Amino acid sequence: MIDRRAFLATVAGGVAASAVAARAGQARADATTSSNRPLADPAFRPLAVGAIRPAGWLERQLRIQADGLSGHLDQFWPDVGQSQWFGGRAEGWERAPYWLDGAIPLAWLLNDQPLKARVISYVDYIVSHQRPDGWYGPYPLDAVAKRYDLWAILLANKVLAQYHDATGDQRVLAAVIKSLHAMMDGLDRTPLYGWGKFRWYEGLVSVFHAYDRTGEPWLLDLARKLRAQGVDFAALFGSEDITIPTPRRGLWKWTKHVVNAAMAAKAAALSWRLDRRAADRAFARVPGRPEPTAGHGIVRGRRVHVLSRAPLCRFRRSHVRGSAGACRLQRAAGRNRT
Repeated sequence: MIDRRAFLATVAGGVAASAVAARAGQARADATTSSNRPLADPAFRPLAVGAIRPAGWLERQLRIQADGLSGHLDQFWPDVGQSQWFGGRAEGWERAPYWLDGAIPLAWLLNDQPLKARVISYVDYIVSHQRPDGWYGPYPLDAVAKRYDLWAILLANKVLAQYHDATGDQRVLAAVIKSLHAMMDGLDRTPLYGWGKFRWYEGLVSVFHAYDRTGEPWLLDLARKLRAQGVDFAALFGSEDITIPTPRRGLWKWTKHVVNAAMAAKAAALSWRLDRRAADRAFARVPGRPEPTAGHGIVRGRRVHVLSRAPLCRFRRSHVRGSAGACRLQRAAGRNRT
C-alpha cells in the first residue's frame, strides 16, 4: 500500500521540480523582474488546468468527489442548481460561483464529460446573459438602492478566469474584461464593504489573468483600487483582533472570521506583484493563520473548509514569492486528509 504522506511529498516535490525546470537558467523573481515591467512576474507560473492528469490514489480521491457531493451538488441543492447565476430564482450571490470554483478543475482534471457538459452550460448562461453595462445577471440594476456585496463578483471572475485557463474560450475572457470594466467604475459609486472588503485580493486573480493576456494598463489601476479599498492585513494581523482569542461564543466580527484570516495568507504576495513593496514581500513570509481567533484549546473547533483552503492560499503565496513550500503543503494536506 502506498503511504499517503510519502505520496503527497513526492507529488509536491515533483511539482516544485517542474516549476524550477521551467525557469532553468533564470534567477528568482526579485532578480529577474525588470524594474520597468509594470507587473512583477511570479517565481513560478502554474500549469493550465488539465495540463497534467491525476493518477493512482489522487485520481481515486477526485473520482470519489466527482461521484459524490462535489460532482452533483447542482442536481439536488436548489441554491446551486436553480441559482440566479444560471437563470433560476434561488440564491444569486456566492453559492453557485463557489461550486463552480471546485467543479471546473474537478471536471477537467478527470476529463469527466457529463460534469464538463453541465459546467459548460452554466458558464455559457453566465456569459450570454451578461448585461451591456458589464455586470452579470444577478447584480442589481441599481446597486446604490439595492446593495450587492461585490465578493460574489470577485469570486465569479476568478471562476471564469479558471475556466478560460482550462478551455481557452475567448468569449469568457472577454466577459471577464467587460466585468472588470464595470467594476472599475462601480467601485467609485459603491466602495468595497463587507465580504468584498475582506476578500479584495481574490479580485487580483482575475485582474492579473486578464493583464497577462492583454497588457491593458487600466487593469493594474483596478488592482490598486481594490487594494486601497480592502483591509490592510499586515495591520490587522498585528492587532488584538487576531492575537487575542475570542473570549466567548457569540462575539462574531469580520476581523475574527477564521475563513477570512486563512484566505488572507495570499493577499500580500499578490499585492507584491503590483509594485514590489518590501513590506508585502516580508508579510508574504508570515505563516498563514488558519485558526488564530479561537485559540488552541482542545474544546476549540476548526471549520473544515478552513483546513481545505489554507493549502491553496499558501500555494498561491508560494508561486509568487519563489518558495515551493512543498514540505509545508504536504504536511497540511496530510493532516487534513480523512
